[in-house]
Amino acid sequence: APGGPGQPGGGGSGLAALLGPQRLAGLLPKLYRLCHDPSPKVCDSMSAIWAALLDDPRAAVDAHFNDIAKSLLADVGARLWRVRQAACASLTDLLTGRRWPQLAPHMEQLWVMGLRAADDVKESVRGAAGSLVRSLRGISLRIMDAQQSPAADVAGCCSVVLPLLAGCRGLGSSVPDIRGVAADVLCSGIKTAGSAQVLPVLPAVVPVLLEALSGMEDARLNYVEQVGRPSAVAACRDGARRHQCVGVQLNAPAVPSNADLAHNMCTMLCFVLH
Repeated sequence: APGGPGQPGGGGSGLAALLGPQRLAGLLPKLYRLCHDPSPKVCDSMSAIWAALLDDPRAAVDAHFNDIAKSLLADVGARLWRVRQAACASLTDLLTGRRWPQLAPHMEQLWVMGLRAADDVKESVRGAAGSLVRSLRGISLRIMDAQQSPAADVAGCCSVVLPLLAGCRGLGSSVPDIRGVAADVLCSGIKTAGSAQVLPVLPAVVPVLLEALSGMEDARLNYVEQVGRPSAVAACRDGARRHQCVGVQLNAPAVPSNADLAHNMCTMLCFVLH
């Protein structure tokens, strides 16, 4: 049974044997979170208990991955800020090196709760959530890369991540940073996944991307189009030259990451529609 000495659960012969497999399984998710508590004293104390309790911590985490993930996802929405912060930090650590078969049952909720915490009222929670979202971004793009992952994994990840990020929690969010992450993952993921894997989700994703383009372009484009010189107006009305118009006609070398993002999305849309 998981938790016995030398078993996949990784339990030791002392405390773990006294607790038994069922109690150990219930304790591990909470203990794992407390090992990432914002308080250094709590973190150190719980880490010492974790090390004493388990002969093979990695094996124990693998054996109880689903239980730990479910518990931490619930804790991301907890009332206490320190619980939310510890849960985000714990999930960031938990996801390291995981493959799609393990992540598939949790990927949608991971993104939902990660983006939710990224807009938390507590700054330290937002910081921990930022690390979690960056980890999710890297993992998602790795899985959606046809050069690095099996076709079935790419298709499965695309079917979960792309529609979610194209929806109200991603591109439709009122938080600029969240919209930026969503657009980045959408553009990069679609480019690397391959047409066969992306095709099933295009009906849900492309209309949202098209609608998002107008909102992501710099507002000065409309100004130039309304009151600019004839050459500038013509450039603005030419979709292929809109990005160039922002940089050249307005003399704004640092123009907006939003302008670059809109340009990238235009390029991506041409690719997927082709």
